[in-house]
Amino acid sequence: MNAMMVDADSKLFAKLRMPDGQRVATSAIWNTSLGGIFVEESAPMAFGVEVVCEFEPQERGARAVRCRGFVVWTTRQFPARAPGKQGFAVRLTDIGIADMRILAEQVGRDL
Repeated sequence: MNAMMVDADSKLFAKLRMPDGQRVATSAIWNTSLGGIFVEESAPMAFGVEVVCEFEPQERGARAVRCRGFVVWTTRQFPARAPGKQGFAVRLTDIGIADMRILAEQVGRDL
């Protein structure tokens, strides 16, 4: 898999693995919404791939958030959804609103 494009100023990093435990990607998250994230990557995962997500904030003392998700679209299918970027969107599942708020706070967005 090609190297990830990482934003050095990001406050939140995600590790995404397939359910069999294989490590797939580590990336800075530059976009989050209620229920999903966009992962910038030069070789996007395919639609429907299930992943286990672990979000690790850089701030000392902040707790990690873990959940599951699946790829809902890629820039190969829909390049206009993320102009100038390559990557894929993950719909987060098995995540509570409290953990979603933690993610939003880490990337500076209000929910």
